[in-house]
Amino acid sequence: MGDNQDSTSELINKNYSEVGAAIIQRLYGEGYLSPGGKHATERLARLAAPTKDTRILDVGCGVGGAAVWLAAEVGCSVTGLDLVLSNIETARATAASHGVDHLVRFEQGDATAMPFATHAFSMVWGQDAWCHVPDRDALFAECARVLEPGGAIAFSDWLLTGEEDDFYRHRLLPATACPGYETLTGYTTLLERHGFVDIETEDLSADYARHYVQAMERLEDARDWITETYGPRVFAIVLERNGYASTAFENRQIGGGQFRARKPQ
Repeated sequence: MGDNQDSTSELINKNYSEVGAAIIQRLYGEGYLSPGGKHATERLARLAAPTKDTRILDVGCGVGGAAVWLAAEVGCSVTGLDLVLSNIETARATAASHGVDHLVRFEQGDATAMPFATHAFSMVWGQDAWCHVPDRDALFAECARVLEPGGAIAFSDWLLTGEEDDFYRHRLLPATACPGYETLTGYTTLLERHGFVDIETEDLSADYARHYVQAMERLEDARDWITETYGPRVFAIVLERNGYASTAFENRQIGGGQFRARKPQ
């Protein structure tokens, strides 16, 4: 693993520690580590259209919100994969508390070297997680490998919509534990490069910006809880990091989108 991958992995484990994940869920909703929360899961599910017979792999599952929702609402089986062990432990507990642990399983692992058999799944799912992966060519190669012929890939993610300036490189990316954001066109190119067809894309940047405004309001509401539970320094760090993202959304430097494509038969 190269230096960039090492540093990104360290930032991910730091940002999404048990403390980090607990605070983030206060901003986005139980089970979620990204803006939009359950609303974003429901929107992506309308695009992906899974059924109870779909075998889903949720790549970058976080603390399991989307996987649990899919199992509960659709009735399908879901396997969640995440780099952070504490996320996996939290996701397993969440699935059990919602009574869907017979449909959902979670495994720790690397999205660029997945511990699954070829053609093991009929749908690959991702919700605002792939921006954290340094080697996206390897990620999409693995998605194509584990997906059965005719299977679907559906994901949403943060996107670069403006300039890559010093603020973006030295403030935003470290604060959000990302090596860089892909563009809408960039993700389309990756899908094409790895053999996917029938590609659908949708720019949701306005929605992402709106959800981040709401997240910042919830952060202010949680000020006393964070300060009393973790201390004022933790609140200051969380406020600063989320402030960078809020500024980037407000200035239309970053946005978001969702994608669907199919692996040929």
